[in-house]
Amino acid sequence: MIRKILVVLILGAIIVTTILFLKQTTNTITIGEFEAKPHINVSLDALKITITSSPDDKIHVQIQGYKLKKGMMKLTEENDRFLITEQPSKKKWHENIQLRSAPTIILQLPQSQSKTLTLNTVDGDSIIQNVTLDAVQVETAAGLVNLNNLSTSNAELRTKDGPVTI
Repeated sequence: MIRKILVVLILGAIIVTTILFLKQTTNTITIGEFEAKPHINVSLDALKITITSSPDDKIHVQIQGYKLKKGMMKLTEENDRFLITEQPSKKKWHENIQLRSAPTIILQLPQSQSKTLTLNTVDGDSIIQNVTLDAVQVETAAGLVNLNNLSTSNAELRTKDGPVTI
């Protein structure tokens, strides 16, 4: 009888600890504000991305998640291009086991300037919503692509295994 009570208490403690661990609030880091560029190129491996409209005429970049570092991605401005590239991380094998979802990049694009968006992802989910673009090119290997309230004259979507919702 005492063993059963002890097992139930241990299982209860494990469940409560897991729930509290998973319910921790996410952090948001503001990466910066940038001048509007007509061409946006994003290349990601495992990070998620949400692309929405900007409240002003600047590009805003934030990252949201649990274990965040500003060096998770590289931002580059070249001529008329704004580039976001996920930086490869050197992880030990056990750090690839995650109970939480990957961090999300929040990219806000200004509505005033016509632009093109090229988005290449491997495994991360992508949401593009409430933006107007001249052209959109999205290519993913296994990530989910969700397009909501997107206005464009030219769209090219390619996926190997991930679902696409328009």
